[in-house]
Amino acid sequence: MRFIFVILLNFICLYYSSNVFSQTMSTVEQRLTTLSSTEKLRYLQSIKADFSTASILEQAKYQHELGMVFEENKQLNSALNAFSKSIDMLSAATDATRTMLVKSLLERSYVNYLINFEVESYCPDRKLAVAVSKGIIDVDVKIRALVQYAFCFKEKKMQLSEGLALLDDALALAQENQLPANTLGMIYNASGNLYRNHQLYDQANEYLSTAYEQWASVNDYQDMFNMLHGLVATSIERLELSQAQQHVDEMFQLAKQQPAFEDFIFFANYNAGLVANANKHWTKAINYFEKSLQLRKYTQEIFFIKQSYQQLILLYLRNNQTEKVRLMYTELKQFFPDYVIKDAGVLATVAYANGDYAQSRDQFLLQLDHEITERRLFLKHTMHVNTLLNRQNTNALDKKLLNQKIKIQQLQLINQQVVQERTWQLLAFSVVALILMMMLIRYLLRNRRKFKKLACTDVLTGIANRRYILEKGDLLFKQAKVKSECLAVLLFDIDNFKLVNDGQGHHVGDQVINFIVNQTQSCLTKECEFGRLGGDEFIIMAKGLSINSAKALAEEIRVKVEENAKAFFIDFSVSISIGVVSAEGFENLASAIAEADTMLYEAKGLGRNVVVCQNG
Repeated sequence: MRFIFVILLNFICLYYSSNVFSQTMSTVEQRLTTLSSTEKLRYLQSIKADFSTASILEQAKYQHELGMVFEENKQLNSALNAFSKSIDMLSAATDATRTMLVKSLLERSYVNYLINFEVESYCPDRKLAVAVSKGIIDVDVKIRALVQYAFCFKEKKMQLSEGLALLDDALALAQENQLPANTLGMIYNASGNLYRNHQLYDQANEYLSTAYEQWASVNDYQDMFNMLHGLVATSIERLELSQAQQHVDEMFQLAKQQPAFEDFIFFANYNAGLVANANKHWTKAINYFEKSLQLRKYTQEIFFIKQSYQQLILLYLRNNQTEKVRLMYTELKQFFPDYVIKDAGVLATVAYANGDYAQSRDQFLLQLDHEITERRLFLKHTMHVNTLLNRQNTNALDKKLLNQKIKIQQLQLINQQVVQERTWQLLAFSVVALILMMMLIRYLLRNRRKFKKLACTDVLTGIANRRYILEKGDLLFKQAKVKSECLAVLLFDIDNFKLVNDGQGHHVGDQVINFIVNQTQSCLTKECEFGRLGGDEFIIMAKGLSINSAKALAEEIRVKVEENAKAFFIDFSVSISIGVVSAEGFENLASAIAEADTMLYEAKGLGRNVVVCQNG
């Protein structure tokens, strides 16, 4: 009897102890929601001793929470250690500990992903998580395990079907349990990335766009931003560069609207560099990647920091800046001394910059061999994927036929109710038609101003085009005549612009034109109308300026262009010549412009880069 009493007493104590610590851990989690990242870490470390006698499950929960906070504070190695302790405590999985074990396995795999981005490092934990999750009732955790393990098949060219099968299981669970939009977004994201890594970019774009819509519906800005990151890469591969630029613009907008997400601005600049590179705008791409490196402290994703360095190494070579190639390589090795560059193109570039032309040649040949091998593998993989997709299409068709048979049976039942419902349907149709008509009218009204602006704007520079500036100038000329007000006309073009186009290329010519516009706009007041007449010729209508004030303004613009161009254009000089006249004494605007053109011609005769004014 005494023995039975002792056993019962021990059981009651064990149950009470477990319950107390369960409540304590729940209290801890609530307290953490009120603290900053640094305060969370300090608090968890201060209560470590309180859990030394808790149940194994509670100790594991504590270590898991500690790992999450270490990760939040960007202490990845400490986070890895905490998650490993949690996993070791729960290694003998039971029904009571499976969910916690899967969570810790998935978080440890994510930290390993952040540290080295190597599939071999983070995928074993995900594989084990899927195996353990088979005994879990928690559907959310089970779906997370399936989705994250599916990512492990992105590099395995012939195992696309295995990754898709995991995601099919996850989607079926989500739909069966009517899980929220963010869960569906997670599955669509994984599907899109899987297709993208297998070079099926149309399918990738479809799934990533759907994932974005799911997360946008619940204002999940972090995952919306992540989808834009994937959509940029997919659009570039599909050669839809304008679409890629739109996604980049959205990334910058989100970064501005959501400053709490510090790494947004890093990735916005990184992706902007990718798009500029794809458009062969080397200088612009360099500027974006340099900016991303300046912001590297805001991201934990070391892989993309290393990629920024490698992109700059290649871009500096394109820009004939071999000294910067060497400096960038040295900086890369300084920050990541153990990092081994595997890209033969980057290694060839570094060797070339260092004058080791034999090594450069060997690396370029290795890159060429690699690309040939990749092309052959792609062709082989394409046949395999086509077979897989055909099989999926056949299965989908079978399902569609079955669904159609079911629908026919349903329609036969519904047909009996059609007569009664017809009136309501007609009413509903009328309401919908009215709504659509109102939406169309609203759309046309909202876009009228936009279309009007586009009709008046120069596409390249964003300033007034020839038609609009001449119409506006004519109106100003007439007003000045009626009110006896001053009106100055400044006509200018870019010196030797044809040589720039022929020698540097039209894309550089476009950069010069935009540079001139930016410098000019910074000198103008709101009383000035500025437009592009065509090619490299521009006109300014300066309301209220006397001839002397107009000459001073022209000189200010000329000097600013000459001085600032030295920092932007190293291989050639940029300057402008300007003709200035007062509109007084002319019968119409065309006569004034003709006189300004004469002044401009005289400026060219005086050696260019000068201002010539009416009457000296």
